[in-house]
Amino acid sequence: MGKLSSAMQRLVEKVRFSADARHGALGVIRWATRAALDRSRRERRDKGREARRSARRQVAEIRGAVSRLKHSARSVLGGIAADVQAATELWRHASAALGGEPVCQSTLTAAPPPAEASAGERARPSKPGKRERVLGIVRGHVDGIRLVDIGNELGVDWRSLVGVAKSLLEEGTIEKIDCLYYPVED
Repeated sequence: MGKLSSAMQRLVEKVRFSADARHGALGVIRWATRAALDRSRRERRDKGREARRSARRQVAEIRGAVSRLKHSARSVLGGIAADVQAATELWRHASAALGGEPVCQSTLTAAPPPAEASAGERARPSKPGKRERVLGIVRGHVDGIRLVDIGNELGVDWRSLVGVAKSLLEEGTIEKIDCLYYPVED
């Protein structure tokens, strides 16, 4: 029994030694894991701080750019308003000098007086309506035509064509750019 017990004691010692070695290895693993987690947390915290600083800098830059754009836009709009006011004054003076109200700011010619239609012209039912005649004239001028010129071609006051032109614009048959009417291509 003495031999058995000494062999058992050696085996128990080996198991204890092995357990202690594994316990020590587990301690090292735990320590390394904690150190890695701490390092990771610090890195994430530092990266988060740097990202927030960078975001704050970018937001400040964007706000500055927006402020500069607002200032520029206000300046440009102020200049445009002054130009419009000056053009309106010039238009009023030119209109007063010509004795009428011009159709467009770029057009400082008064419309001719409306031509009187004879009784025979009014009685003709085969003549196309005002809408078709206006559309035909606009289609004949692919480079654009002013409402005053349409009225001149039709021999009527341009003001009587405003409603017709508006309805053609709403239908999408013609389009208006500045003071010129253009046919819409299908």
